[in-house]
Amino acid sequence: MNDEGQVTGGAADVPRVDPKVFLEDILRMMGTEAAVDVSENDDAVKLNIRGGDRDVLLGNGGVTLAALQLIVNRAKNRGDAEAKRVIIDTDGYRTERADSFEGPAQELAKLAVASGKPVAVYGMNAVDRRSVHVALKGDRAFETHSEGEDPFRKIVVQPRKEREDSPRRDGGTEETGSERRSEAVAGAEAGAVAGADAEAGAGAEPGAAPVTER
Repeated sequence: MNDEGQVTGGAADVPRVDPKVFLEDILRMMGTEAAVDVSENDDAVKLNIRGGDRDVLLGNGGVTLAALQLIVNRAKNRGDAEAKRVIIDTDGYRTERADSFEGPAQELAKLAVASGKPVAVYGMNAVDRRSVHVALKGDRAFETHSEGEDPFRKIVVQPRKEREDSPRRDGGTEETGSERRSEAVAGAEAGAVAGADAEAGAGAEPGAAPVTER
């Protein structure tokens, strides 16, 4: 990186983008009057949009927020593979969305344990699958993983004993920690662009009803 904030050493120097300023510019072009707060930790830059029309900012099932995050990440991190990811929220939407999966996730777990068989759920985007993983990660009686390829990727809740004793039926691979982290990022990328950046935007159309399979 040179003194002007450019990433160097590639085929071409790539200007650095301030994610807060970039997002504010997009919001102005959308005709949305909103403020952007920024915070940062070791893993990510977090941008929270305050004010504005929440329905416009979210879109159907969060698809607009997903697209905003994908665009800002692409603009900020191009040319720098180790740059921090950007997570965009608006007035606590992401927390609300994640919390809404706590009850359904526990019901899936009970069903899997009671039947002794895996329970698969289709029709969930990357972010929602991640919410189920997080909701159930503390229980040792079962575990979760994702299988398949988008747009038919599914989340599976499976009793731990069966998981240890039997191979994956579809020949797939267990979700890794880095994949799960990328599904979290997809928080915003879900539904925006299929196949982009490690499950970003992957899955069924946001808001689609999940389908459960036993």
